[in-house]
Amino acid sequence: MNPKKELLKKEVRTYYETHFDSTKEVSKRFGINERTLYHWISSEKWQAGKLVKNIESKKIVEQMLKDSLGSQTTMAKGVIKEAMKYNMQGLYSVYQERILDNAADEILLKAMSEDFINKQMVKTALIAQGEFNRYASISIHSEDPNAQVIKLARDVISIFSDMKKSIYSKDDDSYKLKINNFISGVASKEEIGALSDDEIRQILSNTKS
Repeated sequence: MNPKKELLKKEVRTYYETHFDSTKEVSKRFGINERTLYHWISSEKWQAGKLVKNIESKKIVEQMLKDSLGSQTTMAKGVIKEAMKYNMQGLYSVYQERILDNAADEILLKAMSEDFINKQMVKTALIAQGEFNRYASISIHSEDPNAQVIKLARDVISIFSDMKKSIYSKDDDSYKLKINNFISGVASKEEIGALSDDEIRQILSNTKS
């Protein structure tokens, strides 16, 4: 087998053993013949999902994402990847890194329950609100809002907004307008200062339709 095809086979095996997709789905994803894939699976005894079967992803998430978000998410993802590499029993190579990276992302997202995401949305919003309050207290005489602080709040909230599209499904247009202004950065200083903690909680936690 030529080197290029050998590398492809390693990628295919890594994907197959980090997922539970059918042979048809895997062959279509990598553009290979399904019979060829089946031959590889049979002759080398590949096992679907083998590398992720014993990874307690929910426990990892619960332990590592209790207090903070950004760096702890990276750490949790790293733990999951290392567990998969360990399960490969020395067969890991740098060429399989991309597949493992994507698989770790998928596992991490599945482990984040809807309740966890909702709680993080509220926590993030309250942090952003605290930053706005702090800005307002030290720049009360400024004519223009601090674009950097607004952008930071928008970017952080957008992470969870993307994961919870239903945030825009409520019928209350006033809350829709407020959250859209909050995220897009067009809210005035007066509007920002008028948002109470309770209001932020209500805007971001009422995500169920």
